[in-house]
Amino acid sequence: MKNLLILHLESISQLTLAIHRQCFPNLDRLLSESLRYENYFSAATSTRMVQTYLFHGNDFELDQFAAYSDAVAAGNCDHLFAILKTHGYHPGLACLNLYHDQVPAKFSVWPKSISVPFDSADPEAVMAEMNRMSDERPFAVFFWNLISHIEHSGVYAYQASSLTHRLQNAYRKADEMIGELLRQLQGKGALTDTLVVVYGDHGDDLWGHGFKGGMVHGLEPYANMVWTPFAIWSGGKNAGVDNRLASTIDIRATCLDILGIEHHDHFPFAGKSLLTSGQSQVYSQNFMANQPDSLELDIARTIAVYNDTYCLLVSSRGLEMYAYRLDPMNHCNLLYFHELTPEGSLRLLEIPGARPHYLRAIPEGEAICHSISRNFAELRGKLSERIAAKYTCLNEKLPGGQVSTWPPDILNRIETTGRNAFFNVKISTPTRPSHRFY
Repeated sequence: MKNLLILHLESISQLTLAIHRQCFPNLDRLLSESLRYENYFSAATSTRMVQTYLFHGNDFELDQFAAYSDAVAAGNCDHLFAILKTHGYHPGLACLNLYHDQVPAKFSVWPKSISVPFDSADPEAVMAEMNRMSDERPFAVFFWNLISHIEHSGVYAYQASSLTHRLQNAYRKADEMIGELLRQLQGKGALTDTLVVVYGDHGDDLWGHGFKGGMVHGLEPYANMVWTPFAIWSGGKNAGVDNRLASTIDIRATCLDILGIEHHDHFPFAGKSLLTSGQSQVYSQNFMANQPDSLELDIARTIAVYNDTYCLLVSSRGLEMYAYRLDPMNHCNLLYFHELTPEGSLRLLEIPGARPHYLRAIPEGEAICHSISRNFAELRGKLSERIAAKYTCLNEKLPGGQVSTWPPDILNRIETTGRNAFFNVKISTPTRPSHRFY
């Protein structure tokens, strides 16, 4: 049986890799020999949620909780490593936690019945433990390296000239440990018999969407947060690029499929194996479905749906839509250019003083306008279905009156907080019907 090694890339997005690629020579080499899913989106913007969704293969696991600190997995689907254990695997988790003495890592996503997780602030001790875990065959090991987390990178603060320099030092150390781990496996003849899965949990925003009390992740699921790396290495076979959409919740079923372990999930919203099916859209969220907005941090409970071109987000602020391939930071809400009709379709607004760049980029009645309108309608419908599904599941788990998920009227409002500032002019709904329909 093949071994399984899952490498968790802490706080590393596609943008991080693209901008700081020189810091990741070992990871870059591994990715070049892997099947890379370039349109992979993390199912959440916080590590704990992402890990829970990966191990259980669905993003409904934590929804019944109103407080992040109380959340434990519901067990809608069996834990990936629990399944592997029943098939003779030796599971293990090792975590490099630079603040282990002050704040031990929380392993609520790792049942004690599977194994005892190893948590240390000493990189050498972590690598020694990883080496020990891989002596037991077949092994299933999860490596969580927190050094690339913005807080943990603080160990390099004394020798760094800037925050960029500090993070780059952390990226290099994380990459060195990946290289050392792969060399360990190769030295003991285990690498060719090991399936290596590499995935990112989320990116860091660094206050591009507001201060948020200083938070840089756990924020609303904009593309810069959730468009992260995902690749599967199997001895250099099948290397290349898969451009289909993929989600965190699909990793579990995909691993089981590759390892030849048959397992049937009865939960209707479980992820699918990427070997047998593709997705037409994927979802991401920042809070659990029953978790209220954080007024103190100015973070709204948000759910987003992505297709191959656009993302549509909804929160108590209303709807936001982005062409994330043109605007990966999600700063231009395309709905600022529109109003919602009573029927729920989009109507293009007249923008006073708009220059030819805009007028010729989005001309009335042409394919681009129709594309925005068509994709909006489709994605809005998918969000409506997803919210309804989460509401139904919550009602089954919680007593009456305790469910506080997204109210349905938010799908009927465009987020307009920054519209006038965006245009540097007051935009109002036309008093006459616009001649720009689609």
